[in-house]
Amino acid sequence: MTEGRNNLPLSRGDWTLARYLSERAPEPRPPIVHAHDDILHVAKLAVGAARSRAVYVVDEHGRYVGTITDRNLAREVFSRLDPGLYVNEHAHAKLKISRLSEDATRLTAQSLITVRQRPLRALDTLAESMSVLYGADNDELPVVSETNHLVGVIRVHDILREWVEDTLLVRLGDETESFY
Repeated sequence: MTEGRNNLPLSRGDWTLARYLSERAPEPRPPIVHAHDDILHVAKLAVGAARSRAVYVVDEHGRYVGTITDRNLAREVFSRLDPGLYVNEHAHAKLKISRLSEDATRLTAQSLITVRQRPLRALDTLAESMSVLYGADNDELPVVSETNHLVGVIRVHDILREWVEDTLLVRLGDETESFY
């Protein structure tokens, strides 16, 4: 085995994250909510999102504020809102429903933020982001512009995909786009 095979550089390693997200990142985008959105809206977007493990919170100008992980969102939903609410079986169900609505509107996305990690910058390269991603506690990290506007999310899976494609191309001469 040659030495270079164990340390293959990514062919797109010098791409900025902004370029990667616009040209190569798989759809769909992760769920994004505003800081003032209520917990029910946040939960609805989270369960409807494919592949995402978190909901990203932005302010009214689209600037990144923080992240709500799915685990912590579920914990908040079940601990604060009554998961045993059965309209036909509880005598006070209508009262509970009105309280549920009131409680839910008081719990905003801002109050549910559990992760305030340093986001990656849109001008960081894909190669530079690898070490940050691997050192993070999450499988994905937000990417923000110079003005802190959320431009997307980079996932460990995205970088793994790039490496697999490069490895297949370099080692096997495979047309890697064919496996999508």
